[in-house]
This record gives sequence, structure tokens and C-alpha cells, in this order.
Amino acid sequence: MNALRIPAAPRTVVVGIVLLATTALLGVLAMQTGTISFSFREVMAAVFGLSDNPQAGMVIHRIRLPRTVTAIGVGLCLGAAGATFQSISRNALGSPDIIGFTTGAATGAVAQIILFNAGPAATALAAIAGGLLAAAVVYALSVRGGVSGGYRLILVGIGIGAMLGAVNTLLLLKGNEDLALQAQMWLSGSLAARTWEHAVPVAAAVVLLLPVLLVQGRSLGLLEMGDDVARALGV
Repeated sequence: MNALRIPAAPRTVVVGIVLLATTALLGVLAMQTGTISFSFREVMAAVFGLSDNPQAGMVIHRIRLPRTVTAIGVGLCLGAAGATFQSISRNALGSPDIIGFTTGAATGAVAQIILFNAGPAATALAAIAGGLLAAAVVYALSVRGGVSGGYRLILVGIGIGAMLGAVNTLLLLKGNEDLALQAQMWLSGSLAARTWEHAVPVAAAVVLLLPVLLVQGRSLGLLEMGDDVARALGV
């Protein structure tokens, strides 16, 4: 049971609850605005399927709610990814984009879109595979004496990221114009035309992966002290 305990100070729990409540409130406010405006009560009723306004139910459920879920889920995942990579690399610069993970994911997604004209699910899987492969290469090249992390991981990641960035540019220049435009929009990121087809995978990632990071929070904290210290403390 102790292994499943999530370490959290009372202040951290309070701040987390306040931030979640604020995020939910801002999401509701965002769904109120647009070409067609709705009241707070209409939005809440539509979200829970209790609306007697067909227009509100259609607009909220089919258009605005999927966008809101996608935005919140992506934001949660990006924040968690940044914090995790900083712990692993023991460096404030150790974000996924700096060490090549994001660029590797982009390579997988761009290749899937341009070469295979894939849908959202296949593109997401290709992005995950590309990111993991890039991370494995960066880690393998940065290991010395069984130890990785620190500035060596950062520098190797920057180099691999630059190479993969060149591959992405080549794919965009040589690919079909329409597919290249679609890939460029994927790289830029947009909530336009986001549907449940996009929101569900993001929500699944939040539900399945964030609890794992919370459980491993203490181990990630110990990794910041260095491999030798973390190993001596049982990580």
C-alpha cells in the first residue's frame, strides 16, 4: 500500500484543487462565448445532457465541449511532460522540445500524415512512437559509465532535435501540398475543428498516464539529486 501512496503536502493539494476549479470555470466561460452566446446555466445543462434547448445541446456537445476537453487535456499533458523531463535531466532546460522528444514526435506525425494520409488516431500513435524512438536515441548517446542526464543529455538532445527538424522540413517541402498544409497545421497546433475523435485520446492519456506520474513523484524528485544518490535511496 505504501508503494501506491501519492506524496503530497497539504499546500500542494489545496493549490491543485484551486487550479482545477479555476480551469473548469474558465472552460465553462469559454463555452459560453462565440457566435452564439449561452448563459452559464445553459452551458451546464448542455454539458450534463439536461438542456431543453436543442441548439445549446448541439453547439456545446458537438463543437465547444470537445475543443475545451482537448485544450485542457493537452495543457495538462504538456505541463506534466515539462516537469518530468526537468526531473529526469536534472536541468531547468530539460523540456521535451529541448532534448529532441518533441521533434521526434513531430517527425513521426509528419511522416504519417504526408506519406500515409493517416487519421488522428494513427497520427497520434506515430507521434508517440517517434518521440519514444528519439528519446531512446538521445539517452543511448548521452550515457557514459551507466549515467545519463545533465548537460550531456541536453546537448545530445539539441543535436538530435536539429537533425530531426531538418527531416521534418524535407518532408514538408517534398510532400503533397494539401497534406503538407495539414501536417503544418498539426505542428502549429489548433483547436479549430477539434471533435470527440481528438478529445477522447487526449482524455485517455490524462486518465491513464498522469496518475502514474503522481505515484512516481517521489522517485522523480530523487532523480534530481543525481543517479548515484537516487540509486542509494532505492530508485
